[in-house]
Amino acid sequence: MKFFYEIKDIFSSKLFLAFLFSFLSFNLQAEPANKSEFALKSEIQYNGIGTDVLDLSYKKSSESGTIIDFVFEKCMDSILKRNNKKNITSLNLSGNLLTGLPQKIKELSNLEVLNLSNNKFKKLPKILTKLKSLKKLDLSSNKVSSEKYDALTVRDQDLTDLEDLDASKFGIFELTHEIGNIENLEELNLAGNGIVWLTSRIGKLKKLKRLNLSKNQLIELPEEIGELESLIYLNISDQADDEIVTIPRSLEEKMEGKKLIIVVDEKKDERSWARYSLDVINYYLGRK
Repeated sequence: MKFFYEIKDIFSSKLFLAFLFSFLSFNLQAEPANKSEFALKSEIQYNGIGTDVLDLSYKKSSESGTIIDFVFEKCMDSILKRNNKKNITSLNLSGNLLTGLPQKIKELSNLEVLNLSNNKFKKLPKILTKLKSLKKLDLSSNKVSSEKYDALTVRDQDLTDLEDLDASKFGIFELTHEIGNIENLEELNLAGNGIVWLTSRIGKLKKLKRLNLSKNQLIELPEEIGELESLIYLNISDQADDEIVTIPRSLEEKMEGKKLIIVVDEKKDERSWARYSLDVINYYLGRK
């Protein structure tokens, strides 16, 4: 009986209760497991019914875990049956553990916006070329290794309707000539990669308005970049080894005409820009 009371005293003590509370709190805050097939199907059924937006991002549904390839593929039928597959114009899959996309995703024939950011993709999924209505694609923050890989060489000619491409932090080391085939592109974000040179074909993007090349390894830009007739914003700041990017004369002329803002590092010595006019320097420093 004495032993029983001693055990009772231990379990009722403040110290034990504090320990128990801390233990439970730690486990409740632990990262949830991968989302089950049942959980994903339930989420698809009730997520945004009556709208054209389907949000399956981890942030949206963190209480039931992240999505992996196998589960997502098995649940594609549920997505296609949800209301009408032709009604879905936006799909958010950010923050999961996807490395690829199932073939059936091509049946979302009216999909215009696809967010694949913060997953585990190593390259541009080939099936994306079948999404003929796609206008905005976010592939940012998918770099999972240091292997050299050019992410924009997979039949880019089939992405001609794409208007906004975010491939920042995607492990791109080269930008090959296929990029010139995405002729409707208006915004291109390539920040935070390892790009060392740009293809001259980038000049084919006549509708491109905003180009972010910050945090790469560039030391010069091709002369053809001056052929970007619609360009109004260019970010070349924070290059590796504090390099100052050489600007072609074609861009200088656009700057002098005050049609273009170029952003570089204000911390850099202005004497490095001595050969340019004061107006051009101010544009470089983002002061206008």
